[in-house]
Amino acid sequence: MSAVWWMLTAAASPGYPADVDDALGMPCTPACTICHASNAGGSGTVVEPFGIALEELGLTGGSQTDTLLAALDATTADSDGDGVPDVDELAAGDDPNGPDALCGASSTPTPQYGCLDQARSPAGAWALVVGILALRRRR
Repeated sequence: MSAVWWMLTAAASPGYPADVDDALGMPCTPACTICHASNAGGSGTVVEPFGIALEELGLTGGSQTDTLLAALDATTADSDGDGVPDVDELAAGDDPNGPDALCGASSTPTPQYGCLDQARSPAGAWALVVGILALRRRR
């Protein structure tokens, strides 16, 4: 049984997340799920577009840091199609596979829409209600 476990985990690259963090100056170390189906990683589990793009550039796992760094340097992929290259999204702490942040709050600012955004907050909603009631009493 231990031989089977070793074979399944032999291709895992536990150092890759830290290597990506170091290479790109990320605000946090990403989870294995930027490439893999789960944080367990392992051979045959790369399912995310960013991981697939790196595989297409020759990354095969097995803790080959030089190959990882070369793939990161060579990639021009924009896995989520938002117009921002994957490596730039990672450097900002964002997920290259979608709109989520990897490192706490997204580095992409949330659009603000004047009074509408204020009305969505509890304080803004109360101010809106009080304002409407004040206007109704004046009539």
